[in-house]
Amino acid sequence: LSAFASAGVTRLSTGVQSLREGDLRYLGRLHSAGEGAAAVAEGAASFQRSSFDLIYARHRDHTVQSWREELREALAMGTDHLSLYSLTLEPGTDFYQRSQAPVTSPNKIFLPDDEVAEEMFFATVEETEKAGMRQYEVSNFARPGHECLHNMNYWGAGDYIGLGPGAHSSITLQDGQRLSWQNHRSVERWAEAVDRHGVGVSTATFLSPQQAVAEVLMMGLRTQRGVSDASLREVSGGGGLREHVNAEEAAAMEEHGLIEWTEGALRGNTAGLRCTGKGLAVLNAILPRLLA
Repeated sequence: LSAFASAGVTRLSTGVQSLREGDLRYLGRLHSAGEGAAAVAEGAASFQRSSFDLIYARHRDHTVQSWREELREALAMGTDHLSLYSLTLEPGTDFYQRSQAPVTSPNKIFLPDDEVAEEMFFATVEETEKAGMRQYEVSNFARPGHECLHNMNYWGAGDYIGLGPGAHSSITLQDGQRLSWQNHRSVERWAEAVDRHGVGVSTATFLSPQQAVAEVLMMGLRTQRGVSDASLREVSGGGGLREHVNAEEAAAMEEHGLIEWTEGALRGNTAGLRCTGKGLAVLNAILPRLLA
């Protein structure tokens, strides 16, 4: 770690994921809770800024109260930044396959009900706020001035380059067109491509204006600051927020307190759009409806 810090790396993010031994085994992690805590302490001592992550709503026996207790332990470790995620089952993963197994299967996994997961989300916001952290993105919390600038850049549709197997990159070309690419996920295929071609890229795509608009909305609405009208006009070639979101759906969501137009909108001068705290809890349901 000292070599990275000496080379100019200023932030370390550690994948702790749980402070409970049994849940680390359940999640398939090889480190112990003690090793995770030691890694967090070493990162804080070695870098200007450090962060670690935890996962909640891990299984149906994971209660709101047990999550509050674990989160308080994490906050007591003195970090200035936390990434706190609800467990998501991605198709193609072992956890997803196990979730689809018959109820009688010994490998079957069950997640908490949606209502419990949502309660855990609000408990997360509450506990971090009490500790002096602000939710600046749906899953990220920081003390003032300790937000991750790298994250803020790509949530704001900025340019970024990812290195290594499975990494994503996205840049704006001189003509304003957006180019995104992904490296091979397999380490072996990535290394072979680098040896043969000098790069490990598996797919590359030029985003259409419509795709660029969707990307700006999907990334920006994850944050507390939301999406500005100006940023959308920049990638769309002219049309602003009100031209690109579903007006009927947006009105219904605003009425239910899920989204809000920021200052200037009521005078017909749309400054921006963001999700409320209530809306962030159901973000995955909001995005497709706004873009419908």
